Amino acid sequence: MSEYKVNKGFDIEQIKNGVTLFDPEGLYVFTLNETGAFIFKKIKNHTPMIKIIKALEKKYSISNMEAEKDVKSLLVKLVKNKIIRSV
Repeated sequence: MSEYKVNKGFDIEQIKNGVTLFDPEGLYVFTLNETGAFIFKKIKNHTPMIKIIKALEKKYSISNMEAEKDVKSLLVKLVKNKIIRSV
């Protein structure tokens, strides 16, 4: 699995159960729930994907397969919305 980096210019605001991301041009807002925020913060801190998956397994007591599926699903959305990029 590739490693990812957050693209520059995104404003991040903590909300009750997650985070809201504002794109640099102000065209859209992207909100992540608690799990998405957890994954996003790990990406922002340059945590390797394998460690993100393991941390997700432990935090939510889920299987490796489910954690990997959740991470991959979010990665697709974040890349599609140009919030992160593969490095």
